[in-house]
Amino acid sequence: MPKGLTSIPDGGGGRGGLVFHVRLRDDGESCKLRFLTDADEFYYEWFHRVEVGGKYQGDKICVQSALGESCKLCEQGAKSSMLFLAWVYEYYHDYPEPGEKRVRVSEGSRAVYREEVNEARLLKASGMHKGSIKMRFERFGTLLDHDYEWIRQGAKGTTRPVYLLEPLEKAKLPKELADLYASLPDLEDVAFDRVEKPEPKKERVGDAFEAELARVEVEENPFGTSSKNVTTEDSEDPF
Repeated sequence: MPKGLTSIPDGGGGRGGLVFHVRLRDDGESCKLRFLTDADEFYYEWFHRVEVGGKYQGDKICVQSALGESCKLCEQGAKSSMLFLAWVYEYYHDYPEPGEKRVRVSEGSRAVYREEVNEARLLKASGMHKGSIKMRFERFGTLLDHDYEWIRQGAKGTTRPVYLLEPLEKAKLPKELADLYASLPDLEDVAFDRVEKPEPKKERVGDAFEAELARVEVEENPFGTSSKNVTTEDSEDPF
């Protein structure tokens, strides 16, 4: 297994060596995608939810579950949940509302606002959302011979959204996407944060913010005892 930092080649969107995720944040959002990882090769593991000041900051893999090692987050009583990771190629993303880089598209009796993506991205989601994926895999024997629409039902902020996987065109995985998949990092490397990630949006700017994040992550229980310490749907939340 590669050691140290792993980079991702440009997936067509000019992102360079950074991991970007499939994000459906609000009711009615959807995207067209092609699975690059088949369902029997998804990476499943327990992750701890990390919060700073009551706000979701990402997930840390549970090293007790993954490696059998002592886990400080477990010792602090931090809750964990099963997540799965898979590589997909996202063609485009449909939003219910207009916005920058979005083009209005009519679909039947509704209108959506479409943004072209055309990038390899990481699908990271709670294990509770594997049902529709499992159904398609069992029916077709593979996820790799269809394009799909991944659809969210559930308003922003809900802790119980529903995700549907609807098959679209059936076609053999294009060679270009197969070659792209072969160049992507191992999902385990991604799970263990061995891969570059985009800079997070900061509410505060400067070294003080970075130092506080580092201090909380290393020295304190990031889950805390705040009444705000509940699952919410932020920009990085896999639920």
